Amino acid sequence: MTFRYIIFLPFLSGLTACNKASKIHFVINNQTSDVMDSVKITPNNDAAGLYRRIMPNEVGDYYADLSGQSADGSYTLSYKRFSAGKHVTRQFGYFSNGQPLEKQLFLEVWLDTLIVKSSLEAF
Repeated sequence: MTFRYIIFLPFLSGLTACNKASKIHFVINNQTSDVMDSVKITPNNDAAGLYRRIMPNEVGDYYADLSGQSADGSYTLSYKRFSAGKHVTRQFGYFSNGQPLEKQLFLEVWLDTLIVKSSLEAF
């Protein structure tokens, strides 16, 4: 009887380890004097929240779902500077095996800089 538990416990812990939350919360602070239009962070399997518009000096929330990702990678923030009509892409952060390392990432967007701060606290 004890032998069955010894085999079952590692199997059960392996199943629970693979069932980590695959969602991450981004807080985007637009520190530019321009509207950030068509804001998108990839990868994201949540089609309902793909695009946002963030006004100058406004803070916007963005949620991404990484379920279905099985590799390591980084996030990509893309948006269009409304007045200039210029498309901007910035790569940042890291996720492992399709799982975010943080619960929240705080992005401070300046004209030529992206400042990233992380939090392990739940959102």
